[in-house]
Amino acid sequence: MMRRMLALAVSVVLAVGGVATLTAAASLPNESTVTATLAAAGDAGTLDASGTAAIDDVRRCIASNKQLNVFYLIDASGSLFKDVDPVNATDPDFVRADILGNSLTQLAGLGNGVQVNYSAGFFGSSYKTATGWSSVTPETAAAASESLKQTIRTQPSLGFTDWGAGIAGAQDALATQHAANNGCQMMVWLTDGALNIRDDAAQNAAAINTLCGNAIDGSTQPAEGLGTFNALRQSGVVVVGVLLSVHPDGGEAVNTQYMRPLVESSGEVDGTAVTCGQSPPPSSSVNGALVEANDPSQLASVFAQLGVLINGGYPHPFDADGGFQVDPGVASFTIITSDPSWTLTPPQGSGLAAVSAASVDPSVVVTSTGGAIQIDVDVASAAQQGRWMLATPGGGDRQLFYYSGLTIVPGTGNQLVAGLAGAVSGQVATTTGRALVATDYSSLTVSVSKLPADGSAAQKIGDAVVSADGSFTLPYTPGADDGGAVDLVYSIDPLATALNQIALAAVSASQTVIVTVPANYPTVTPSALVLGALEGAKGSATGTLTLAAPADGSAGSVCFPSGATPTVVSDPANRVDTWQWSSSAELTGGCVALLPGQSVTVDLAASNPVAANSSVAAALPVALTSAAGESLPQTIAVTFDTTRPVNAAAFNVAVLLLILLGLLIALVVLWLMNFVTSGIAHGRQLLRASFPVTVDAENGVVGARGIDLMAATLDDFLYQPQLGTVKTLTDPELGTLRTHARLFQTRYEIQAPAGMRVFTVVSAGSRRVAVEQGTIAPMTDQLNRLWAVVVRDNDLLAGEPGSPIAGRLVVYKRNESNRADQFTDRMLDVTRDRTLWSRVARARVLLLEERGRGPAATAERGAGPAATAERGAPAPPPAPRASGTAAPPPVTPRRDPRDPPPPRR
Repeated sequence: MMRRMLALAVSVVLAVGGVATLTAAASLPNESTVTATLAAAGDAGTLDASGTAAIDDVRRCIASNKQLNVFYLIDASGSLFKDVDPVNATDPDFVRADILGNSLTQLAGLGNGVQVNYSAGFFGSSYKTATGWSSVTPETAAAASESLKQTIRTQPSLGFTDWGAGIAGAQDALATQHAANNGCQMMVWLTDGALNIRDDAAQNAAAINTLCGNAIDGSTQPAEGLGTFNALRQSGVVVVGVLLSVHPDGGEAVNTQYMRPLVESSGEVDGTAVTCGQSPPPSSSVNGALVEANDPSQLASVFAQLGVLINGGYPHPFDADGGFQVDPGVASFTIITSDPSWTLTPPQGSGLAAVSAASVDPSVVVTSTGGAIQIDVDVASAAQQGRWMLATPGGGDRQLFYYSGLTIVPGTGNQLVAGLAGAVSGQVATTTGRALVATDYSSLTVSVSKLPADGSAAQKIGDAVVSADGSFTLPYTPGADDGGAVDLVYSIDPLATALNQIALAAVSASQTVIVTVPANYPTVTPSALVLGALEGAKGSATGTLTLAAPADGSAGSVCFPSGATPTVVSDPANRVDTWQWSSSAELTGGCVALLPGQSVTVDLAASNPVAANSSVAAALPVALTSAAGESLPQTIAVTFDTTRPVNAAAFNVAVLLLILLGLLIALVVLWLMNFVTSGIAHGRQLLRASFPVTVDAENGVVGARGIDLMAATLDDFLYQPQLGTVKTLTDPELGTLRTHARLFQTRYEIQAPAGMRVFTVVSAGSRRVAVEQGTIAPMTDQLNRLWAVVVRDNDLLAGEPGSPIAGRLVVYKRNESNRADQFTDRMLDVTRDRTLWSRVARARVLLLEERGRGPAATAERGAGPAATAERGAPAPPPAPRASGTAAPPPVTPRRDPRDPPPPRR
C-alpha cells in the first residue's frame, strides 16, 4: 500500500508542475480527442481520454481564473521505507522528495499571471498535515522546494494505507482554501499500494464502496450519496492519481485496480466494467487522471511529462534519425530524455551552436530529477525555426512536446439580454509577450459553447474567426434559459502550424456571462433550482420557485407548456419512469397570472418508490409572457441528490431484539467486540533471539556458557515472518502465546510446553496459582516487548534451594536500524531485572511440594534457611567441609544443540 502512495506523489508533482487545460473532449462538441502517452521505461504511464480531459479542465480553469490551489496527498505507509522493508521498499532513497520539491519550482514559473498556492498532507493509518497553505513565486520557489523535500524525508512511516482518511483530509483542506480565494483546484494523490485498513477485509470493502459511491467490491453498499470522489469532481477538484507499482504482490495487484474507477469514474475490476458516481462526469463537473510507474526513476519521467502536458505541451514523434521540425507558430518545445550524453543541434545555417549538458545556451533550460532530463527551448527568433537534431548515444527513452504559447482572453465587458441580439468577444494573445502572427497557424477559429445548468452535454453556439490582431466576436441571442448567468467555454481546436501542419495542443478558456431578462417580462428565480436531498423511498425532495411580475411595473404571466412539474432528463439509477412530482402552482389556462408588483411562490416536490444513491437532473419548461402577449421561452434546470438510507425495518427489528434481550445481549456484544479487536500485535521487522542463561537471586538473568548478553547484536537475532495481529502464536521454546478475550478486559498469556515452566515480569493479574507454578506466564499484547525465561522441570528441581537455575532466555524486539544502541537497550531490560528470581524460586518450591520432597516443602513454610534463600534473602554459609575433601565441581548446564554461538564481544 505504501507503494501506491509513492505513485501518487509522482502524479502530484506532475500536476503541480504546470497547469493549463485543453477543453474536455467529452464535454465540448466537435472537439478532437487526444490521448497523450506518457512514455517511460516500459511505457507504464499513459493518459487515457479521461486523463486528457482532466488536464484540459485544469488548463481551461487557470486560463481565466488566475488562482491555482494544489494539494499534495503523499503516501507515508511503511512499504515506501527501507527501515520498515529493507528488501522491497518502493522508494528507499526518497526520490519522491526530490520530485515533489522540484515540482514547486516548476509551478512558480507558470507565468501568465497565475498565482499558485500549495499545501501537503501525509496519510497511512491516519491523516497528518504536512504543511499549511502557502503561495509559491519564482523568488520563494527554492526555499519552498527545499522545505517540502525535508518535510518528506523526515516523515516516518504512518503504518497501513487508509485511502479514505487521506482523501478526507485533503478534501477538507481544499474546501477551506477554495472558500478563501475561489481558485482552481487540483489534488495530486501519490500512493504505492492498495487500500489496507489494518488488514481488515470488511473495513477495506466498506471504505472502497464509500469512496466510489457504488458497491464495486460486491460486498456492501456505500455509506451514502454518490461517493467521495464524485463529490470532489462536482466541487471542481481535479484528482491526479499516480500509482508507483513496485514489487506488487497478488493482493496488491487485485486491490489497486480500484484506483482507476475511483479517480476517473469508470474502469475495470476483475475484468468487469464498473462506475463510480456519475459516469461519465456531467459537463458541470471535472475529470480525473490516473497514471502508473514501475519504479522511482520512471516515476520521475512520468512526472516530467505530465507537467509538460499541463503547461500546454503537445506530444510529437521524432524522425527516425532524431530530427524534428520547428515551424513559425511554435513558441517553444520540450525534450525529455534519460540519456545524460544528449546533444541538441540547431537548424543548419542558423549560426547557432549545438547544445549539450556541458554547454547550454541562454535560451535553453535543463533540469534533471530522478534520472529524467528535461530540456526546454524558447523559440524566440526565426533562426531557431527549421530542422533540429537530437542525438542520444546512450539510448533510452526520449519524448518531444511542442507549445503554441497561445491563450484566449474572454472580453470582460461581455453581457447579454435574453431575447435580444448580442455578442460575446475576446482576444487571442500569446503567453510569451511576443506579437501574435495569426498567419503562422493554418486556421484560428474560436468555438464558443455553453454548459447547461443541469450538467448535460455542452451546447455549441457558434464559431468566430480570429482577426489579424487576435480579436474575435461572435453574435449571440440568448434565450431565457440563459437568464441570470450562462457558463461559456471558448476553444481553439484543432490547432496546427501553417507551414508543416504541426499539431499543437488545443487552447481553451471559460467565462460566466451575466444574462438579464428584459424589464417588460416576468422572471422566475432561481433559473437553476436545487432541491433538498431525497432520502429513501418515502420522503420527498422539495424546493421553491419565485415568479415575479415585470420590473417595469406592468403585468405579466408565467406559463407552463408541459404543466408545472419537471421532466427528469438524467438519473444514473435508471428510475426515469418512476418519478412522481407535485406542485403548488395554481394554473389558469396553464399559466400563473401576475399583477403589477406581485410575486408568487411555487413549491415543487419529487419522490420515488425506488431508493438509490444518485444525482438527478430535470427540466421545467416555462414561457415568460409580457403584458403585450410576447413570449420568451425558458427552461428551469432542477437538480437534486437522492440517497438510500439504512434499511429502517431491519434497524427497528435489531433495536427490538436488543431491548428484549437486554443486558444479556449487551454483555455478549461487549465480549464479541473485545474478542474481535483483541490480539497479539506481530507486525513487520520483528526479531527474535534465544540464549542459554542462569537465574539467581544476586545477579538476576545472566548469560550461560560464556555468553555476554550485553554484547548481543543483530547477528544473534532472526527476522520473523511478517504477520498481522494474531489470536495465538507458537514459539518453539516458550510454548503457545494466546489471547483470552473477556467482557471488560483481555488476558494475554504464555502456555508452557509439557515438562517446562515459563516466567515473565508482567503482573500476574488473574490465574495466580498457574502463574506461580510457571505453567502460565502473563504477557502484553505487544510481541516486540516480550522477553521470557523457560526452564525445564528437571533443571528447576536440580541443585540446592537458592542455587542458580539454568534456563533459556527468549527475547523479541522490533528492528530499529536508525538506532545504533538498540540491542544494548533491549538487553538492559533483561539484565537490570531482579524480580524474575522470586518467581522462579517460588515455582521451584511448589514443584518440590508437588513431587513430595518433604524438606523443600518444609523450607517453603519457613522452617529453615532454605526458605530464606528461596525468597531471595542471603542464605547462611554452608557447613565447612572436612579437611582433605575436595570441593564439588561447578554444575555446568547441558548445551542445547539449538543454542546459537555466543554473541560477539
